[in-house]
Amino acid sequence: MGAVRGAHGVSRKGAEVSYNPFEKAIGEPIDLSDLQSLVDRVAEGYYVEYKSTFPDNDKVGHSIASFANTNGGWYFIGVVADKQTNVAKSIPGVELTRFPDPIAKVRDIARDHIAPMPALFPQLVRISTADAVLVAYVAEGEDTPYVTRDGRIYRRSADKSDPLFETDRPVIDRLIERGREAVRRFDRFAQDVRTHCRAEESQAWMEVYLSPCPRGLLSSPEILSACHLESLLSKTQEPVKIDLSDVLGDGRELTGRLPFTHAQTAMGSVILRQVEPSKVAFNSLEMELFIDGRSRMLVPIRCLPLWPREWSASSERTAELLDDLIESDTDGDLAFAKLADLASAWNAIGCLVTFYLSWLPTLGPTTDLQAKVALTNVWRCVPFFDLDSWAEYVEKHGLPVCTRDSMLAPEEGRRPLVVNPDEGAFSIWHKLFGIAAVGLGLPPDAMAAFVTESVSQSQPLVDG
Repeated sequence: MGAVRGAHGVSRKGAEVSYNPFEKAIGEPIDLSDLQSLVDRVAEGYYVEYKSTFPDNDKVGHSIASFANTNGGWYFIGVVADKQTNVAKSIPGVELTRFPDPIAKVRDIARDHIAPMPALFPQLVRISTADAVLVAYVAEGEDTPYVTRDGRIYRRSADKSDPLFETDRPVIDRLIERGREAVRRFDRFAQDVRTHCRAEESQAWMEVYLSPCPRGLLSSPEILSACHLESLLSKTQEPVKIDLSDVLGDGRELTGRLPFTHAQTAMGSVILRQVEPSKVAFNSLEMELFIDGRSRMLVPIRCLPLWPREWSASSERTAELLDDLIESDTDGDLAFAKLADLASAWNAIGCLVTFYLSWLPTLGPTTDLQAKVALTNVWRCVPFFDLDSWAEYVEKHGLPVCTRDSMLAPEEGRRPLVVNPDEGAFSIWHKLFGIAAVGLGLPPDAMAAFVTESVSQSQPLVDG
C-alpha cells in the first residue's frame, strides 16, 4: 500500500474520515504491527505529524488545533521521521518514566491550550515495558476556528510537516463561516418535524436534541434492520438504574423502566414510541435514534388544570395554596392557566437520556455531545412540583407563568450546549432539564432544589 493510498479512510461502520493510514476504524485498538506499517511508507504533512518525543505544550497545542481547523489528522509521539523525506523511519516510542500518562498529558494540553477543545481520540501503543507511542486522531472540527492560547489560528500546510499560523483574512473568514454553518445545521435538526392534528394542538412538549460532536465519525445503517428494532424494544424493557450518590451522598440509585411499545424506521433513523395500540395514530412520547448517533427526544408535558381543580395534591401546603388562589379568583381567569407537571417530565427525560447514553457507544467512539432543548405549546404553563417547597416558593415569589408559546435554548443561531458523556446520565439530564425549567420560569437553584427533594423521596422513573 503506497503513501498516497488512504486519502480517504473509513471509520467505524462506514463513517468517513479524511485520512486513515490504518486498515482499522477510529477507536479500534492499534498495535505495534500497525505502527510498523508506517515505516518507509507514510510521510508526515497535511494529515500526519510525527514527533520523536513530547515537544513543549504550546507546540502540541498548535499541532492539534491545526488538524481541527483543517481536515483532521493523526498526531504521533514516539515516531522518528526521516529529515529529508519526512517518511516514518523508526518507532522508538517515548519513555514512560518521563511521561507516565501520555494520554492524560495530551488531553490536558488540548483542554488548556485550545478553545474550544477539539475532539481527540488518543491511544497508547506499547513498544516495550518502558516505552510506548501515543497515537491521537484529531477529528475535523465543526466549532471552528480553534484558537490556541497564544491567540493564533493554526492550519495544516500540504508541503510542510509543522503547522502554520493563519494570516490570511479570507481563510479565517471561511473558518468562522464553517463554524456558523455547523450551528445552522444543528438548528435545522433541532425541530419537531411531526405533524399534529387539531386535537393535539394544545399539548405542551419538551424536546431534547443531541448530537455527537463532531458529526461524521459514526455511521450504523444496520440499526434500520428488523432484528435491531426488536433488540431496541427489548432493551427498553430492562430496568434503568442511575447513580445518585453525587446528589444524595448515600449511594442510592433511581430505578425504573421506559418502556417503549412501538418501533419503526424512518429516513436514516429508528423511531421508538410509547403509545397504546388504539392511539397509535396520535403523537406520544417518542425517541428518534439516527444512524449517525444523533437523537430527538419528544416528551409530552402532563398539564393539570389549575381551575377547576378536580385532582388531589399530595402536598397539603400545595393544596392549600391552590385552593386559596382559586378562592380569590372571582372571574374564573385561572382557568386559562395550567400546571406543567415537571416531576413526570423530569423522569421521562431522565430515562431517555440514560437509554441514549447506553446505546450510543454501540455505534463507535464518542466525545462530547451537543444539545439543545425546546419547549412548544407552553403559553400560560406554570412550572409545577407537588411539594411543600414549591408552595413556599410561590408564596414568596408569586406564581410563575410562561408567557411564550415556544422557545429554543440555546436560542437559534447560538452554539449548542456541550456536555460530556463521562459526566454521567444524571448530570447531563439535570443540565438539560434545568434549561427547560428556566424557560418555563423557574430559576436554576430553585429547580435543582425541587428535583433533589423529589429524588430524596425516591420517586420512581417513568414506568409505562
